Amino acid sequence: MVRYSILAVAFAILGAEASPCRPTTVTSVAEASSTIASDTTVTTLATTATTALVETTSTVLGETTSTAVAESTTTTEAPACVETQVVVNPGFDDSDSNKSPWFGGGSLTTDGPNTAPNAISFVFSNGQGNAQLSQTLTNLDGNYRLSYNWAVVSGVNVGSGFSCSITPKVGGDTLPGAYPYKFVGWTPESQTWSSGSEAVAQADLSFFFECFGEYDQLTINVDDITFTKLCADNVLPPRNHDLTLQDLDVCLASALQRSMEPHVNVIFSMKTLQCYLYTSLFVGSSLAVRGGHCPPLGPVVPAPVHPSTHASVKAAVASIQQRLEEETAPYNESSIAIAIKSTYEDDYLLEFANTPPKVDPRGVNKVDSDTVFRLASLSKVFPVLALLKLHKVDFDDAVTKYVPELRALNKQARKQDAVWAVDWDQVTVGALASHIGGIPADLVTDVEPYGDWTKLGYPPPDPSKSLNCSGLLDLPECTKDDFFERFGERPPVYAPYAVNPVYSNVGFAIMGWVIEKVSGMSSGEFIKKEIWDPTGMKNTFYKKPDDSLGFIPVDDEWWNATLGYGDPAGEYYSSINDIMAFGDAVLKSKLLSPAETRKWLKPATSTSSRGILLGEPWEIFRADNVTKDGRLIEFYTKAGDITTYHSLMVLIPDYNLTVTLLNAGPEVTGGLLQTLFSEIAKELLPAVEEAGKDEAAKIYGGTYIDDKTNSTLTLSVDDEPGFHITNWTVRGVDIAGTYLSIGLPPTFPTPPGQVRFRLYPTGLQSDTESSWRMMFTAGSEQDNEEANALLAWPDGNCNTWASLDRIVYQLLSHDHFVFTESGKGSDRTVEKLELVGYRVELQKDD
Repeated sequence: MVRYSILAVAFAILGAEASPCRPTTVTSVAEASSTIASDTTVTTLATTATTALVETTSTVLGETTSTAVAESTTTTEAPACVETQVVVNPGFDDSDSNKSPWFGGGSLTTDGPNTAPNAISFVFSNGQGNAQLSQTLTNLDGNYRLSYNWAVVSGVNVGSGFSCSITPKVGGDTLPGAYPYKFVGWTPESQTWSSGSEAVAQADLSFFFECFGEYDQLTINVDDITFTKLCADNVLPPRNHDLTLQDLDVCLASALQRSMEPHVNVIFSMKTLQCYLYTSLFVGSSLAVRGGHCPPLGPVVPAPVHPSTHASVKAAVASIQQRLEEETAPYNESSIAIAIKSTYEDDYLLEFANTPPKVDPRGVNKVDSDTVFRLASLSKVFPVLALLKLHKVDFDDAVTKYVPELRALNKQARKQDAVWAVDWDQVTVGALASHIGGIPADLVTDVEPYGDWTKLGYPPPDPSKSLNCSGLLDLPECTKDDFFERFGERPPVYAPYAVNPVYSNVGFAIMGWVIEKVSGMSSGEFIKKEIWDPTGMKNTFYKKPDDSLGFIPVDDEWWNATLGYGDPAGEYYSSINDIMAFGDAVLKSKLLSPAETRKWLKPATSTSSRGILLGEPWEIFRADNVTKDGRLIEFYTKAGDITTYHSLMVLIPDYNLTVTLLNAGPEVTGGLLQTLFSEIAKELLPAVEEAGKDEAAKIYGGTYIDDKTNSTLTLSVDDEPGFHITNWTVRGVDIAGTYLSIGLPPTFPTPPGQVRFRLYPTGLQSDTESSWRMMFTAGSEQDNEEANALLAWPDGNCNTWASLDRIVYQLLSHDHFVFTESGKGSDRTVEKLELVGYRVELQKDD
């Protein structure tokens, strides 16, 4: 019997559903040794603004190091190296009856091998299982590459998800694993291993298989295992705990996966939990920005106006298109629709949709960007925006101001105290929007009607306690009356505004009632009138539309499922074109004023993941592994899942990009959308960044001169963030050479030390001027790494927010730069550059 997941259980707070998860690279921070230079007693404004690098970094002034010249020797040329594969029977083709010299689990199969005639097959039953496959190797000396291929070839009664891991080991060394999670054909894997400084006489090459999830039977095949000795000795990372950046694609997406939905199953093995922890470390660890800089949060050059015309963007889009075609080629009943757009261009950078061979006749027979999908919890973004547009509602108001009947729910509580009753008068509208109200997560996810739970330790059901509604799997929907009759029986999870947020669908149902109370319209009607209609969202609906408009997987029952009183939490339907229009309107401040939009695109609370913040209702993902400069980039996302339908909208303000991904069907998951977006971001954003730098270099780059004051500077772009400022002289004074003299009073002679300067846009501009800010980095990249290592928190030496606009001369800041410009878009030209604090204007030297 196929089992459906009703409640995100156990580890829902981790934000990952049953989906692939690979550990990422964990880099240990080396111990920092320090020698304090004597006579460094002068405190300067320039140094204190960034944690006093000149004073605290590990520097010995005046010391020199000597390098001895080695005696010349005569070297005999070594014979040419030949890479050697050492595994016996790598393809399991030596015999049709046994797998020798492999030992352990698995059996030979001729069913669809990667290379004929055989592969080895592992069968797991009843939602769990493990196996091991090994071969003994001898005389291992040097560097090796392990390669193999896996495929999930079949499943019986697979429910909403499963999680598997394949963990290779060489002796006692664990290598990065693979995480099979979908039926996509053969997938290659490759890792490296080194024997280190000493040869290994004998070691087992082993593979450990582990599967959990909703399935009666699952079959995973493995083929073509090779272990090849490499000639180069400088291409391998350290042994034991080395994990590849390539693995981040799957793991990051899984760790950030939206599992806090009413209909998503979460199945965690220890491997999955380990992956989550690795990902948290990766996202939050001190992965220094290239050059040791600490750029401001946000764009470091203006977003490109014509990204689609740039060669790098074209190549990235072509690569993404190919990846999507490969991903969807094996699908029989599932569809994915994706689009990417810049606010500066009318056409999409990328538009993709696949139509599977099998579709339900109720729906469309060809999927395109107008095809309607269920949004699930992506719906939540609309009631929040509706309340922001209802200026009569203050997000700091107690929700009982608008829905006073919530207070009566506490009469149903076991006790009238903080443990058993929600303090509704302390729950604000804003707390509901950002999941920090502490209220129970849901009502309709009561699992009692869907099986015999006594087998799992629960008591026999009490008929008087049965809810008998949900709107799911043939049960009638729960009404507003049902909510007020029963929800008070549910205890709070935390106090309002507690340190930990709790995802709550109920909060958005309540927000819908606030909209109704203030607007005099149903929440759906108000949202349509105030948001969808002005944005031209003609294929967006607050109730199920005509079946002919939608993509419906064969015999799917979730297209029709209704959430009853909880409609605003996840009931809505829409298309790629409509969600893209909405994202574009948000980034262009067409739905709110620019100030209100900036306020909305801000975090409201943190989570236990250093890579995830929460907004109203944004899930804000933070990554520093996307662009060449390694800076922190924020993705404002909203995801949704309702068993067979999954959605993800991403706003990237740094580049003025909207990305929308919708999918549905038995072969796809919400985790797949997270994975695909991670791959898109890592492929596309470096190209868009390059396009932006090329446009910015054309407009702002070059040398600026004022002969009257003997002042000059040069602006150029490189792989580091923003513009590099060099050759900076004002009134004949070398700014870099004297910068560390800045203090109260200034110090002469200038203390020794290295200072580097970058220039970043602030976004403040008029028709003829744009405002930028200069930032300095004191010390070398190594100095900054050592300074960060002294602190217990990541990137602790990155204090840009506290160092801007601090050094002021007669009320004007020395870091304030203003360009005078003419023209628009990529055709802008710069006439002059004012160094505001220095009171000089420089002309661009063309």
